[in-house]
Amino acid sequence: MFTRNLHILIRERKVVRPTILAKRVYGTSEEYAIRKIRRLMNGRIRAVIPDVIALGRGLGVSASDLAFGDGEEFGEFVEVENNFCRNMELYCMHYTSYELSKMLYPLKKVRDFNDTRKLRRLVQGATRPRLDDIQNLAMGLGISESVLCFGEYP
Repeated sequence: MFTRNLHILIRERKVVRPTILAKRVYGTSEEYAIRKIRRLMNGRIRAVIPDVIALGRGLGVSASDLAFGDGEEFGEFVEVENNFCRNMELYCMHYTSYELSKMLYPLKKVRDFNDTRKLRRLVQGATRPRLDDIQNLAMGLGISESVLCFGEYP
């Protein structure tokens, strides 16, 4: 969804050119910054929460709508924080590592040590969660992706 939404805003709606967006987001219009935006648009690299927040700020749209929206309507940018680790720590109090790893990898048949290790690293902040990891966990927990990333724990 993120890739499609970023593509819609830059290519179809022409909100801003990639060079200007690179200047707004990364403070430079050097080729590496423009290349990163193009790779995010094309899906060659997967976005992480700080990228989504920075791009939402640069485009003037809601980070939640940019990352998880349907591409129809984008709300105005509202300053948000990355609350993923804090919220996941609270969910770890209610679920076992095994249950959360099943949510993280819903299609995987056999669980192993590396699954729970990745989950621990995500909760500790040692590994930055990708948007597909967030979508899997949110679906398993029965909450919105936006609440898991940016919102407060219910």
